[in-house]
Amino acid sequence: MKWIGQNIYDFIARFRNDVFLESISSGTIASGGHLGLDSNNKIVKAAVASGSGDIEGVTAGTGLSGGGTTGTVTLNVSGLTISEFAGASLTTSGESFADNDTTLMTSAAINDRIESFGYTTNTGDITGVTITADDSNVASDTSGSADFTLTGQGGITTAVSGTAVRIAMASASTSAVGSVELATTAETTTGTDTTRAVTPDGLKDGYQGSTNVTTLGTIATGVWRGTAIEVESQEHLMHYRFMGYGTGDGSNYFLGQPFTDAQAPFEHADSSSADGTTIPAGSGTNVSELIRSGGYVMPNACTLRRWKGWATQNGSGTGKIGIFKWTPADNDSTNITPVLLDEVTITAAGNDKARSFDETSFTQASVAAGDIIFTQLFPASSKTLYFNSTLEVQF
Repeated sequence: MKWIGQNIYDFIARFRNDVFLESISSGTIASGGHLGLDSNNKIVKAAVASGSGDIEGVTAGTGLSGGGTTGTVTLNVSGLTISEFAGASLTTSGESFADNDTTLMTSAAINDRIESFGYTTNTGDITGVTITADDSNVASDTSGSADFTLTGQGGITTAVSGTAVRIAMASASTSAVGSVELATTAETTTGTDTTRAVTPDGLKDGYQGSTNVTTLGTIATGVWRGTAIEVESQEHLMHYRFMGYGTGDGSNYFLGQPFTDAQAPFEHADSSSADGTTIPAGSGTNVSELIRSGGYVMPNACTLRRWKGWATQNGSGTGKIGIFKWTPADNDSTNITPVLLDEVTITAAGNDKARSFDETSFTQASVAAGDIIFTQLFPASSKTLYFNSTLEVQF
C-alpha cells in the first residue's frame, strides 16, 4: 500500500524467500508482533482452518518410517508379513499378487517363493489358510485354518497339518481310478481279492502248480500220459448198415444165404437154431457156412454204442432180429459157436406199418479186432420179416 498525495493505492507483493522488516536505527520494529512478524521480525503466514492450506509436515504411520517437516520428505515401507494364502494367490495386508505356478511346494519353498517377489515372511506356520480351486481338477477348502484337505481327480488327496503335507490316493475300483496294491502269490492263489492287482509274474507264481488248476498230465516226447480223458473227447465212431429179410418156421433163427445164392447176403433162409448160437455145417465144419453168410469184420477192438432201425412183418405175431459175432481162427477148421450181442422183438403190425427199435444197452457190447458181426432173423411162423438198421460202434 502506498500514500501518494491525497490518494491511497493498494499493491500486492509476493516474495519467494523470507521477508524481514527492520528499523533503520535499531534493526527492530517494536510493534512487529502486531504486523504478523515472529521474534526475528520475519513475516509468517497467517493460520488457516484445519484440513486446508499447505502441508506443514509428514509423519510415518504404522509399517512406515521416515517423514519430516522440512525439505524433501521420504517414507520407507517396512517388511510385510504374509497373513493369508489363497490357492494360487497370496494376500498380504490387503494387497495381493498371483503366481500361475501349480507346483506343489513345501512351507520352506513357499517362503522362498514369497521372498522372490520382494516380500518377507515370518518364520512360523502359515495361519489363516484359504484354498481356492483354480481348475476343475481341484476341490476347494475355505476352512480358514492351517489344517485342510484337498481332493482332486483320481482320488488324490492332499492334507496339510501345520508344516506337514501328506499326499494320498484312494484305492482303485472297477469304476474309479486310484492306487492299487500288488497281490502276493498267496492272494493270487486264493483268488478272492477284488482290490489288488496281479502282475504276469504273480499270475505265473500263483497258478503254476496251484490247486485252482486241474491238470491232466504232462506231454513228454510226443506221448500223451493223461489218465482222465472224457469218452466224448477221445472216441472215434463208425457206423455199419445191417439189412435183410426172411420167412420163419416159428422155431429157429435163420442165417443169411451163402454168397452163391442170388439173394445173398440179404435173404436169411439158412436155418441155425432156436438161440442162433448153433450153426450146422453144410459139409465139413461151420466155418465155411459163416464165411459165406457175410457180415462186417472189425478192424480194431470196439464197443457197441447204439443199434437203431425199423422193421415190418406181415400178419400178426412177434418176430426177433438178432445181432451176433464170431471169431475166426487162422488155418483152423474147428466149429465156431457165435456169441449173441443183442436181440430185439418185433410185434407185427402189417407190412404197411413199420416198427422201430433203438438199442443202447447190449447183452455183449465188447468186440475184439478181427471179430465178424452178422445178423440172424427169427420171424413168426410162415411170416416174412423185413428190417433195415445201422449199428454204431466206438473205437
